[in-house]
Amino acid sequence: MRHIVLILAIFLAAATAGAQTQRIRIMAANTTSGNNQSYLDPGDRIFQGLDPDIALIQEFTIGSGSSQDATTTTNWVAANFGPGFHWYREPGNEQIPNGIVSRWPIVASGQIDDDNVSNRDHAWARIDIPGDKDLWVASVHLLTSSSGNRNSQAQVLVNGFNALNIPAGDYVVIGGDFNTDSRSESAVGTFRSYLGVSSGQEFIPRDGGGDDDTNANRNKPYDWVLVDSDLNAFHDSVRIGANTFPGGLVFDSRVYSPLSDVAPVQSGDSGATNMQHMAVIKDYVVPTGQSDYTVATQTVNFGTVNFDNAPFEDNSIGLTSQIGDIEISGFQFTGPFAGEFSLGSPAIPVTTAATQNFTIFWSPDGSSGVQRNVTATVTTDATPATFNVTITGTPVTGGMGGGGEPIDVGGWKVIDATNAARVGTIPNGTMIPPNGFLVIGRLFSKGEFETAHGVTLGPDVVYLGGPQVSGDANGFPIINGGQSYRLEDAFGVQKDPPLGSVPSGGVTTTRTYRRQRSNSTVFVDESMSLSDPGTWGGIRDETGKVIITEVSDASPFESEFVELYFDAIPVTEPEGSYWSVP
Repeated sequence: MRHIVLILAIFLAAATAGAQTQRIRIMAANTTSGNNQSYLDPGDRIFQGLDPDIALIQEFTIGSGSSQDATTTTNWVAANFGPGFHWYREPGNEQIPNGIVSRWPIVASGQIDDDNVSNRDHAWARIDIPGDKDLWVASVHLLTSSSGNRNSQAQVLVNGFNALNIPAGDYVVIGGDFNTDSRSESAVGTFRSYLGVSSGQEFIPRDGGGDDDTNANRNKPYDWVLVDSDLNAFHDSVRIGANTFPGGLVFDSRVYSPLSDVAPVQSGDSGATNMQHMAVIKDYVVPTGQSDYTVATQTVNFGTVNFDNAPFEDNSIGLTSQIGDIEISGFQFTGPFAGEFSLGSPAIPVTTAATQNFTIFWSPDGSSGVQRNVTATVTTDATPATFNVTITGTPVTGGMGGGGEPIDVGGWKVIDATNAARVGTIPNGTMIPPNGFLVIGRLFSKGEFETAHGVTLGPDVVYLGGPQVSGDANGFPIINGGQSYRLEDAFGVQKDPPLGSVPSGGVTTTRTYRRQRSNSTVFVDESMSLSDPGTWGGIRDETGKVIITEVSDASPFESEFVELYFDAIPVTEPEGSYWSVP
C-alpha cells in the first residue's frame, strides 16, 4: 500500500462585497384527495416534504368538510408550510377555488374572472420577494373539456395580466393544473408567447425515472410552472438529498427514492383516493441586490506533483464566525479545474451556529501532475468579526487514475440514454483494478455468463449480474436495438462520454460494439459472435478514466452486457514516496 502525505496551502483573501442571491422554490399543486376535492393528509404531507417557498394551489379547500374558513385556512397553512407564511384564495366561496401560499408577503392580490368556467376563476398575487423586484404569480386551473376552451382561458388570463401593468423588470409565473394533453397545446403556446420563453428555452420537470407526465396515470403533462424570460435566466436544478433534477421535479411518492428525503411523505400518498395530479416544483436562484454581506475567498493549491489524482474523502471546509449565527447562501468553485469540485452536505442556504463544517468532494479527471488552483467563494449574510477558513482532506485509498491501486465505482450509474428508467447502479464498494474491467451481464450469474460466451473471466474482471445493479426483473442492460449508454459518478457527474452517449447512433440488434481507443468515442460495429467480455484490444491512452469499452446484444439475450474499463495512469513514483506543497 502506498502512503501519501497531503499538506494543503490555504490563503484567505480580504472580505469584499458582492451579489447575494435567494433560492426560490415554486410548486404547482392540485394534490387534493378524498371525495370532497380538498386537502387531507396525503396532500398535506406532500407540501411538508417538498417545502416550497411559493405554492400555486388548485381546489384550495381544507379537510373533509371542504372548508374555506379563513381561520381554518390560516391554521392549515401554518401547519403545512410554517408560521409566518402568507396566503390568498379567490373570493366568492367558489366550489374549487385557486389560491397562493407564500413565504414572503403578498402585497397585492385578486382574481381574474373567467366566463368559460363556473366554479373557479384565476387567482393572482404580487409577492415581495427579497431584492428590488417583485414576483407576480397566477394560480390556474384550466378546463378538461377541450384544447380550444383551454386556450380561451389562457387568453383571458393573459389579458388580465396585461391589465395589471406589471413593471417590466418584475418576475412573472403562471402555474397550476392546465389539464393539457401535450406540451404543444395552444394554451401553452399562448402562455409562452406572453412570457417570452419558447418551448426550446423552457426547463421540463421530470421524476427520477425521466417521466415528465403529471396526471394520475402518468401519461399526460397536466401540471405546469411557466416563468417569464427574466426569471427563466435564473433557473436552477432541484436538489433534494442526493438527488438532482436539472429541469425541475415531477413528484410521485410511488417513484421517488428515498422517501426519507421528503419526510413525512408516505409511499402511497401520490396514489391516494381521487389524487389526480402530481406536484411539480422548480427552483430559481435570483440576485437580491443587497450588499450587507461578506464574500470570503480562499485559494486551495493542490501542488504540482503526481499523487495518483486521488479523490478526497472525509473532507471538511470549516467556517468559524465569532459573531454567532451567519447564513451561508452561496458556495462556488472557480478556476480551470472547478468542475472537479463539488459541495456535499449540508445543503445551502444554511444558517450556521458560529462554526460549520462543509463536506467537499474532489473527482479529478485524469490531469495527472497538473497544478490545481481552485478558488472557493463563500457568501454570507453578515460580516463576521473573524472569518477563519480551514480545509482538511485525505486521499481515497487507491486513487483516481493511478496505475497502482483500484478505483472505487460504488454508486456510479450506467444509464440507458434511450430509456432513462433503465439505470444500472453499481453497488457500494465495487472496485475495478487498474487496467481491469467491470462487466455487467443482463440476467446470468458469472458462471452462466462465462458458459454463454465461452470465456473464463480473469482476476482483473469484476462481474455483476444485471439484477445486482437494477430493480428491473428483466435485468440490465436490456438491448433490443437503438440503445446507447453514458456513465455517471456517484455525484451525478457524467464521466463517459464527456457529452451524449455511446455508441453513436445506438446499438443494432445482433451486433457488438467495441471502443477503438480510450481517448476517443469511436466504436467499431461487429457481429455479436465476436464479443469478447473481459478483454479489450483498443489503444490505451492512460487517461485515468473509467470508460465504456464494449456493448453487446449477445445471444442468448440473458448474456447481453455492458463492459467498463479502468484506463489507469502508470505508477511513476517509487513505493512509499510522499509529497507536500511547499
